[in-house]
Amino acid sequence: MCDARTILCKTITEQVTETFNGQIRIFKNKIPSTVKKLAELPEEDQDLYRLYFTEGYSQEEIAKMKGVSQNTISKKLRRIQKTLTEMCRNEV
Repeated sequence: MCDARTILCKTITEQVTETFNGQIRIFKNKIPSTVKKLAELPEEDQDLYRLYFTEGYSQEEIAKMKGVSQNTISKKLRRIQKTLTEMCRNEV
């Protein structure tokens, strides 16, 4: 039995999946460029990026490893993200 709620949920799911898959395609095209830009960052930033985004450590865990506050890690991650974004924008 199909009710309006089921149809709506199916439609929303299809739209979200289509949007998500489109974003994945766009992201995959930018990966090589982003990896090159990441290699241009200072070694400390590369390490922090790897720990957080690749290996999945929390900011708190990284702060303990590095012997700094979680706030410091948070600020550095935002700075790294901003730097990478600007580097990629300047590429276009």
